[in-house]
Amino acid sequence: MAPGSGRAMLRALGSAGLIEVAGRGAWCITQAGQSFSIATAAKPITRATAEIALRHFLDRVEHVNTDPYFLGKVTRLVLFGSMLKPDVERLSDVDLAVELTSKEADYSPLSACGPVFLVHSHCCRVMTGRTTLYL
Repeated sequence: MAPGSGRAMLRALGSAGLIEVAGRGAWCITQAGQSFSIATAAKPITRATAEIALRHFLDRVEHVNTDPYFLGKVTRLVLFGSMLKPDVERLSDVDLAVELTSKEADYSPLSACGPVFLVHSHCCRVMTGRTTLYL
């Protein structure tokens, strides 16, 4: 955005019904704005393509849960959205909720080791980061 064009942008967003005044100098996003923010121009995929993508994802989940390289494991996986409706043939995406936990059941000995606990804290971020990137 060019310097000085902020007010024009706010007016345009307000005129389109995407934002509204929430107070002096404050704006909030409207329901229409929220819907617009998650809109996609991606073409729908067939159910067969979605099932292949889901199968590949489940293979990666199995790999994460059995490979000691990954410090995290998938403990819960929930499929939701349009894929649960068998009459829908064209899908926009595959909606999944994934719960990750540590493969180590007890880190309490680490907390008594002073500086090692900081390494443990870093490992927790690495655990979720590496696992999430792979999935």
